[in-house]
Amino acid sequence: PPTVSSAMQAVDLFGPLDRVVSKYRSDVHRLPAQAPGDAITALEGHLGRALPPGLRRFLTRHNGAQLFRGALHVRSASEMAIASEDAPEVILFADESDVVRWAWSSDAEGRTVFGVWDGERLEPFHTSFAGWLRAAIAVLDARVKRREDREDLRFEADPDDLCQLLRAGERALLRGDPELAEVMFRSATAKDTQHVLAWQRLGEALAVSDRVAARRAWLQAFRLSRFPLPWPGAPCIEPDLVRQLAAAFTNVEEVEQEFQRFLDDRVMDVRTPQAAEVVIAAARQLARTLVGRGRRRAARQVLADLVQRCTVFTLAIVPWDGLLELANLEVDLGLHDDAENRVRRIRREGPKDLGGAGQLLLARIAVSRQEPWAEEILDEASDMLLSEHEQVQAAALRIERALRQERGDVAAHWLLELQRVAPQVPGRKAAALAALAEGDALKAQEQIGMARKVWQRAIASLDKTEDPETIFRIHVRLGDLELSTRHLEEASQHYLTAARGFASHELPVREAWTLLRLAQLSDSPERVLKSAHERFAEAQLSAGIAAVDAMRGDPGLSLLWHLNLATAHARARHHAQRARPPWDRADADRPERRLGAHRLAIAGCAKPVVNSIEAELDQSARAMVSGRARPTDPPVLRYVAAVDLLAGHPSFEAAQVLLRHLLSRTVDGPARKALQGAIARSPNAALVDGLLTCIEQPQNHPAHSVAEAAELLGLRREPAAVPALVRLAAPGANPISRKAAVLSLGRIGDRSAVPHLLPTLEETPLAEATALALLLLGDRRGVDFHGRALDEGRRDLSGSPGEIVGRFGGPQYLLLLRNVAAGDDERAMGALQGLGLLGDPRGVSTLLEKLDSRNRKVAEVANGALSILTGHSEDIEDPGGKTRWNLWWEQKSGGFKDGLRHRDGAVFDAGVLIRRMSNLDPWTRRTAYDELVILSGERLPFDAEGPWRVQRSHLRAWQRWWVKNSEAYVPGAWYLDGDRIG
Repeated sequence: PPTVSSAMQAVDLFGPLDRVVSKYRSDVHRLPAQAPGDAITALEGHLGRALPPGLRRFLTRHNGAQLFRGALHVRSASEMAIASEDAPEVILFADESDVVRWAWSSDAEGRTVFGVWDGERLEPFHTSFAGWLRAAIAVLDARVKRREDREDLRFEADPDDLCQLLRAGERALLRGDPELAEVMFRSATAKDTQHVLAWQRLGEALAVSDRVAARRAWLQAFRLSRFPLPWPGAPCIEPDLVRQLAAAFTNVEEVEQEFQRFLDDRVMDVRTPQAAEVVIAAARQLARTLVGRGRRRAARQVLADLVQRCTVFTLAIVPWDGLLELANLEVDLGLHDDAENRVRRIRREGPKDLGGAGQLLLARIAVSRQEPWAEEILDEASDMLLSEHEQVQAAALRIERALRQERGDVAAHWLLELQRVAPQVPGRKAAALAALAEGDALKAQEQIGMARKVWQRAIASLDKTEDPETIFRIHVRLGDLELSTRHLEEASQHYLTAARGFASHELPVREAWTLLRLAQLSDSPERVLKSAHERFAEAQLSAGIAAVDAMRGDPGLSLLWHLNLATAHARARHHAQRARPPWDRADADRPERRLGAHRLAIAGCAKPVVNSIEAELDQSARAMVSGRARPTDPPVLRYVAAVDLLAGHPSFEAAQVLLRHLLSRTVDGPARKALQGAIARSPNAALVDGLLTCIEQPQNHPAHSVAEAAELLGLRREPAAVPALVRLAAPGANPISRKAAVLSLGRIGDRSAVPHLLPTLEETPLAEATALALLLLGDRRGVDFHGRALDEGRRDLSGSPGEIVGRFGGPQYLLLLRNVAAGDDERAMGALQGLGLLGDPRGVSTLLEKLDSRNRKVAEVANGALSILTGHSEDIEDPGGKTRWNLWWEQKSGGFKDGLRHRDGAVFDAGVLIRRMSNLDPWTRRTAYDELVILSGERLPFDAEGPWRVQRSHLRAWQRWWVKNSEAYVPGAWYLDGDRIG
């Protein structure tokens, strides 16, 4: 028989139900008979847990219920189910108006909650089924609609329930009644001393009146927190508690210990977004606290551990803000490559609103390392979403960069912008940064007294714990002022303060630059320089190493160091330029910037460094003779790196070494290609003189060397070379050098060369090169010549007339190309390729027919031509490939209009070619550029195989041109030199 206690509980459970049943007509509520005992047992076995006592008792009397004409449906034993595969611990047991799904769950200690399941988390309302049933009946019986009224009725029906006390306290807080809220929260913590959210809310209620008690409550909530949570929506502290707790402690080390113990001992796994937010907030707060005490390496480890752990949690996430903080810490520590790897990940996978901050971090790296393209990176960051604080940082970086390049006008412009934005940023850091930049600008204008006052005011306004880095940077500036006025003792004190400060806050790069200044005043400068060199070497900072070597009196002292790193960067650039997974072409940016910085460092060295690099070149060239000289072989990469460094040196001797290697053909293959590229892009004016001398005196050099010199002058677009190239292209010169001269005349773009080129059209070996050169100069006679040759069936030409006519000839050659393509010889294959390049859909039928050719090469060319025109591809070697082509064309031909030119499936215009100039393949980029110049007559530059950022800059210039001029071009029409043809 039931005990008195269980009988009272039964009355408590069923009393409200019995009353509401007796109150209404019999058809308002439907209450089936009890569930069979084996059904309840089977349900518990299926769920893998015991039913809550109240719910189990309900099922022993009623196997579900339909109350208030179905407004509330309590599920039968057979209808109860887990909420989702991701939340098997949450059990659905009731539905309200087909909108609200009620569920229950319990933890390992037997604490149970009943609440609303929203598809992701369980919002708790009650801790017992009886309380839930009383409240549900009270709400439905009263027929209230307002949320506030429903909440009040629930509390009245179950006033001693933990969940209801917590919810009532939260409502009191929102109403501005912390006293009542405190009463509710104290009652909640008394009922369950382990309820973390009740302790947090108690702290919030006490925060106004008793900060000490509030801190105790918050600390209790934090110490009770354990992850993983037993179910989605289980009591969990909020991320804001982490900030509140950190602010409530006066002992920083005690805060660090609390957060570290939490992360190490109480976070086993994370399964819900709420838990993830708390864990991330704790790690980030711990890292910030460590940074505040100068422990950047420890802070970096905390964030690195966070990023790694987040990948193995059940809820695998990426803490993007933490990842960005980690990257900024790595910049502080001089770990620039690691930081750029983080930014690479953010750029590819992260939220778009962090893109500007990531780009700003790249700019910070480029400016601090004195690398090329820093201004461009800053421009890209400014085009993105930057906070006001980030705008301040960006302006400060621009000023620093401009002053280093002695661009006072640019610095003045950005100083005005900085002074405009800085007052809008809360706190004193932004104002201090503005003062730092303002003093720099004043000093550059030789207003020494004004600069000193600005910096001294900034130091006086800053708390040493608020922004120590800026304070120490200002000490460096003040030291520079004292040094410039020969107050050596004062300068030394400022430098010493800054160096010790940077060291104590683990800012090794800033410390190293300060040590360089201190070495000028030290009694033992070599010891100080050694320390600076060590820090620069750890950061792989070429500008710093060069500065140390310059102070030691030998700028080339670390040449081997520069070469070793440049070789590693050359390898990384090689992989990125060829988009070898996991890298893409944009990843060439970092090694190219690093190489640029090494190049600048070597450019500042005296002439003896040229001899050392020459020895490296000769040694690498000898090593390549006995090997296969593949692009990634060590001797090849060493040669590539050395050539790149030497090309940046401005001396006559450097030019002579490069020319010797070029003209004597010391190396071949990838190394020679690198040599040619370095000469083509070098700012050394002596190289132009040497190349001109070579083509002006061709009899003194091998024909291949003369041809290369002519080609490089064309790539450099040297107008001074035109007279010599005209002579070199004249009849009687060597055919090899003549061909190079002809193409170079076309690339330089001097149209006075046209009359000199026309006679070479009739010379079979030069006809193709001459036609291209004439087209680049806006003359179509080379195309007409090849059209006649195609019509006459000439087979003595070295190139493919069909391809030239198709690419550049216009629609009038459609019929000729189709007729010639009917054959199966080399002429036919050229005509098939020409049909694809011509882009007129009327040629597709011919191409489809040729897929059935017995000549395999003819079928392959036709297949490739179809892909060029349509942008679609099929493998005709696969069974049914030819049939699929025909079916595809039947379905898609309506999108291709006869008489309009198409390329890659789009109506052809200059924009198509500009897009192709971003292709991964260098040959595709180069040919697209030539075709664009021929189409438009414009001669904006484009370096098809140059640095990635140079290419992007060139592409932007072409895109601006196209935006401005696109209306002058009819889509799908044929153009030559900006004029429509056909």
